[in-house]
Amino acid sequence: MDDSPAFQAGIKSGDKIVSVNDHKIYSIYDLQNILTQNLGKNTEWKVIKGVPKIFMEPGQKAKYEYPENQVKNLNIKARWNPPVY
Repeated sequence: MDDSPAFQAGIKSGDKIVSVNDHKIYSIYDLQNILTQNLGKNTEWKVIKGVPKIFMEPGQKAKYEYPENQVKNLNIKARWNPPVY
């Protein structure tokens, strides 16, 4: 969403959220949980920028590659009143 704190920090589709405040993120539920605990606070995110795969092998499902040396540290403030869509 264009007006979200994550978008404004530079997170895009295909990026992989590794952790928030040193809590590993394995699913959307992990992300929602940690953000709910930190509403209105600055949070430290580790994100790996997804690199689109141009050539894929038959049966290959991943659309992005995640080079471990591409980890970015971002500070994002979780907002109290996110929009309802």
